[in-house]
Amino acid sequence: LPICIADFAKAAQYYENANKIKPDDYETIVKIGNAHFDAQNYETAEKWYLEALKKNADDVNVRTDLGITFVERPNPDFNRAIKEFQTSLEKNPKHEPSLYNLGYAYFKQGNAAELAKILNKFDEINPNSELAKRLRQATSQK
Repeated sequence: LPICIADFAKAAQYYENANKIKPDDYETIVKIGNAHFDAQNYETAEKWYLEALKKNADDVNVRTDLGITFVERPNPDFNRAIKEFQTSLEKNPKHEPSLYNLGYAYFKQGNAAELAKILNKFDEINPNSELAKRLRQATSQK
């Protein structure tokens, strides 16, 4: 069965109730952010991801998801997204999801030169990367 946005909203509610019981549980905080992200509530997801990053600033997956919230919202903030992806890459220069999303943000921003650098970086670290392939496909279409 296809999952709808309402299911993610219910999941967010479930995890928020769990958070009331154990407010310091890192995984629950991340799951709340993820559920709001999947429900396309990007501003709320941002709040929970920031909460998670207060507990573990080095989690590149959470920071990358935070960056994506700035790309996907109705009024994107590409500069903020780029800053988050770059912070993730400072922690892990080979983190392919961060590279992919950084390249995509540059593409959406119209910055072809920086996109090309990201594609070259993919060629250096993993020429057969599935994410590099997806980035090339996504950015070759107008």
